[in-house]
Amino acid sequence: MAKNSIRIFIASPGDVSEERRIAFRVVERLRQEFLERADLQSVVWEHEPLLATADFQSQIGTPAESDIFVLLMWSRLGSPLSADFVRTDGSRYASATEYEFEEAVSAWRTQGRPRILAYRKTAPMVLDDDQARSQYAAVEDFFSRWFLNSADQTAKGAFHEFSQSAPFEDTLEIHLRKSLRHYLPNPSNLPASVNSYIERPDLTRTVTELLAAGDSRLITLAGPGGAGKTRLSLSLGASLLPNYEDGVFFVPLAAITDPRLVPSTIAMTLGIKDADEPVAAAVIRVLRRKRLLLLIDNLEQVQAAGKYLSELLSACADLHIVVTSREALRLSGAITVRVPPLALPDPDRLPALDELRRYEAIALFVSRAKVSNSEFDITEDNAHDVVEICRRVDALPLAIELAASRLRTMKVARLSQAMAQRFKVLTGGADDLLDHQKNLRALIMWSYELLDSSEQALWRRLAVFPDGCTLDAAQAVCDPKDEYFVEVDIEALVDKSLVTLRQNPASPVPRVSMLESLREFAHEQLLQSEECRGIQQRFCAWCLELGFIDEESTMGAGFTTHLMRLDQERGNLRAALDLCIAAGDTPTALLLCGQLYQYWSIRGLLNEGIRKIEQVLAMDSSPLSATVGLTPINMAAYKAAEGRALKGLSTLLRQENRLDEAERYATKALAIYRGLNDGRMSANVLCELGAIAQRRRDLDKASDCMTECIELARAEQMSDQNLSFYLIVKGITEHLRGDLALAKAAYIEGLEIAENTGDKTRMANALMNLGEIIEAEDQPEQACICYRDSLALWGELHHTAAIAACAEIIAGIEVRFHNCPSEAAFLFGAADAARDLIDVPPDPSMLDKLEADRRSARLAMSTTEFDAAWHAGRELGVEGILRHVLGNQYRLSTRPSLIAEAGGHKK
Repeated sequence: MAKNSIRIFIASPGDVSEERRIAFRVVERLRQEFLERADLQSVVWEHEPLLATADFQSQIGTPAESDIFVLLMWSRLGSPLSADFVRTDGSRYASATEYEFEEAVSAWRTQGRPRILAYRKTAPMVLDDDQARSQYAAVEDFFSRWFLNSADQTAKGAFHEFSQSAPFEDTLEIHLRKSLRHYLPNPSNLPASVNSYIERPDLTRTVTELLAAGDSRLITLAGPGGAGKTRLSLSLGASLLPNYEDGVFFVPLAAITDPRLVPSTIAMTLGIKDADEPVAAAVIRVLRRKRLLLLIDNLEQVQAAGKYLSELLSACADLHIVVTSREALRLSGAITVRVPPLALPDPDRLPALDELRRYEAIALFVSRAKVSNSEFDITEDNAHDVVEICRRVDALPLAIELAASRLRTMKVARLSQAMAQRFKVLTGGADDLLDHQKNLRALIMWSYELLDSSEQALWRRLAVFPDGCTLDAAQAVCDPKDEYFVEVDIEALVDKSLVTLRQNPASPVPRVSMLESLREFAHEQLLQSEECRGIQQRFCAWCLELGFIDEESTMGAGFTTHLMRLDQERGNLRAALDLCIAAGDTPTALLLCGQLYQYWSIRGLLNEGIRKIEQVLAMDSSPLSATVGLTPINMAAYKAAEGRALKGLSTLLRQENRLDEAERYATKALAIYRGLNDGRMSANVLCELGAIAQRRRDLDKASDCMTECIELARAEQMSDQNLSFYLIVKGITEHLRGDLALAKAAYIEGLEIAENTGDKTRMANALMNLGEIIEAEDQPEQACICYRDSLALWGELHHTAAIAACAEIIAGIEVRFHNCPSEAAFLFGAADAARDLIDVPPDPSMLDKLEADRRSARLAMSTTEFDAAWHAGRELGVEGILRHVLGNQYRLSTRPSLIAEAGGHKK
C-alpha cells in the first residue's frame, strides 16, 4: 500500500541551534514510528546569508510546498534576504524568517496547508552589541504584529512559548503528532480487500444514512447464517473509514462464548493494555473522546453483552457501533437492519444478460465460478440454470460460493439438475441439517480428515469441554496417561485453525477453545468413538475436583479467585451435570449440585439451580454403582450428598421466598445429617432453618435455631469462617427481635473473626448490619462509615445484589440525615439498574423503609429534578454507585476504633 509523503519545514535562525537539533530528533522519532503509514521528509534550515537566495530556495522547496511549517525563534529573526525576495507591493522582507512565515500563512489561507506551529524561546539572553539589540527589537515587533496584537486567529492558535529544552521537546512531539493526523489515513484493522464481496448498495446506503442522521449509534445487521453479514459490515467499514478520524475496527466474537469477555476482546483489538482498572472501564476511558466505529461480529453467541455495548455508547458520545448477529438486539435506541438473501430475478421472466449480471446473487455466482473455471461466463444458454442454482440454495452467499466451486468438475446444467439433491451436492451430509450447518459440516469433515490420528483423538476429546479448558485440564481429561505431547498437538490444531489458544483477561492461564460449529462436529466424533465413556468419566471427575463454594468453604482471601475460576468453567459444570442426569448417574449429579448451589446463589442463577436440583432429587437412587464421574460410593456417602443437595435447594428456594418448600427440604437435610451424626453439616442446616424462620418473621424459632447452631459449631470446633457467618445470622435474628445489644455483640464478634481470617464476604455482611444498629442508635455518620466500608468490599467481590442494597441504604441516609435528595435519587436509580442486571428484587423486610425513603426524596424535589437524577444513576448502574459513593481515592476506614467505640467484643 502506498504511503503518504508528508513534508515538514522547520525554520530556525542560528540562535536556536539546540532547539533545531531537538526538532530534528523529534522528527526522526516520528519518522520511525509512522514508517508503515507515512514517509516523513523534513527540511531543517538554519539561515545563512549565502543560502538565503532564490536559487537555494528552489532546491529545498518553499514553506507553501510543505505540509507542516514549524517556526523556532529566540532573540533574532535570521539572515537578510537577497533582492529576489519582495512582497507583491514591492516592500522588502526584513529577514528570511518573515518571508517563510508569511508564505506559510498565505498558503494556509489559500490551500489549507501547511499546518503552522510557532515557538518562541523565553530564556534569558545577552544583548551585548547594537546588532543583537536591533535583532531583538525586530523580533519583538514581529511577535507583536503577528501573535500578540493581531486579530489573525491562525497565527494566534499556532503560537507557543517555552523556556527549557525538555518541556519543549515533549510539546513539539505532541503538536506534530496532532498535525500529522490530518495527513495520515484514518487507522483501522480492516483487511486490504474483501474477497468476492458483492456490493449491496441499498443496505450500505441505509446504514450510512442512519449513522449520519444520528437516529441511532447502535445498528444491528441481522440475518441468517451465511447471509453475508460479516462481509457487509467489512464493506461498510471500508466505505465509512474517512468519516471516523480515530478509525474503524473489526471485533470478531466467533471464538467468544462468555459475554463478560466482550470488553476485553474490544480492548485487545484496540491495543488497550496494562490498565490499572477494570477492562470495561479502561475501554470507556480510551474511547470517551474519540470518533470511532466498531464493527462487532457474531454477537449472537454473547447476546447478553448488548447491555455493555449500550453502556459504552452512553459514555462515549462520538462512538458508533455496527453489530452482526442472527438476532436483533433488544436495547433501547438500537436499530435493526435486516440482511436478506441476495437479490434474484424472477426465474419465469429473466431480464437481458447485462441486467441479469447486476443482480447480487448472479454477480456473486459468476465471480466465484470464474475462480473455479476461468472460462466461465453467463450466457443465454446457461442463464436459466444459473438462476435456478442460486434459487435452490436460497440465494445465501455462503451456499452460492460452495455451489459455484463445484464447477471445477461439473457443467452448469448438471449442477442445476443436481440441486434437487442440493444437501448432498453441497455437503454430503444428512437432509435434516440446517443449510449453514450442512455447509460447515462438509468443510469441517475435510479439515478433520487431514489430521493425523493423534491430532484427531485430541481434537474430539477436547470437544467434551463446551466452555473450553486450560492446558492442565486438557492434560487431565484428554491425556491422563501422558501418551501424547498435549501442548504440541494443541499448537498443531491452532495452526490448522481448529482450536484457539487465547489468554483470558480474567486469568493468566491460557485457554483452549473452539468455534461452536467446530466443537459440534468434534463432539459427534467423540460420541461415536469407543473412548467416549472414559472421557466423559474423567470430565465429570475433573469438574468435581474444581472444589466447592458453600458455607464450609474458605470465603477469605482465595474466594474471589475461586469464584472467577468457576465463572470460567460454568459451561463445563453445566455440561457435566446434564451428562450425569442423562446417564442416570444420581450420586455424581447430587455431588455436582452440592458443589454448585452456592455458586448459583451468589451469581443470582436461582431458577437454574432450583430446576436442576429438583430434577436430580427426582432421579432413581437405586443404581449407586452406575456413576459416570466416580467409583461407586456407599450409602452413607450417598446420603451425605443427598443432604447437601437438599440443603442447597432450600437455600435457593428461600431466596425466591418459597419458604414452605425451603423449610421442607431443610428439615429433610437436617434429619439426614443427624442420622449420620454429622454435627458440622447439622449446624449448617440449622443456620438455614434460622434464616427461613427470619423470613417468616418467626423470630423466636429463628433465635432458637441460631443459638443451637452456634453451640454446635463451637462444640465441633468448626472453622472461623463458619462461626463468623453463624454469628452474623444470629445478629440479624436478634436485630429483628429488637434486642439491639445482643445483635450488636454478635455482629462485632463475627466482624472481628472475619477480619482475622481475611473473609471479605463476612466482613461486608457484618458491616452492613452493624451500620443499621449504629444508625438506630442515632449515629448516622458512624453508620455511614460502616455502609461505605461494606460497599467497598462488595465492590471488590463484584456482588451486584449487595452493592445495590448498600446503595439503597446510603440513599436513605442522604435523604433522612443529610438533606440531599438529589444524591438519594441518583443512588436509587443506579441501584434499580443494578438489580435489573441480575433480576434480584430488594429483601422484602427492607421494602417499606425503601419505599418511604424514595417517597421522601421525591417530595423534596421537583418531578423534573428527581427524574433527571434518577436517570443519571440508571445510566451508570454499579459503576455509578461505586464511583459516586466511594470516589477514586476511597479506602477502608480504620475499624478497630469504631468497634471499640461500639463496645467491641474481644476474645
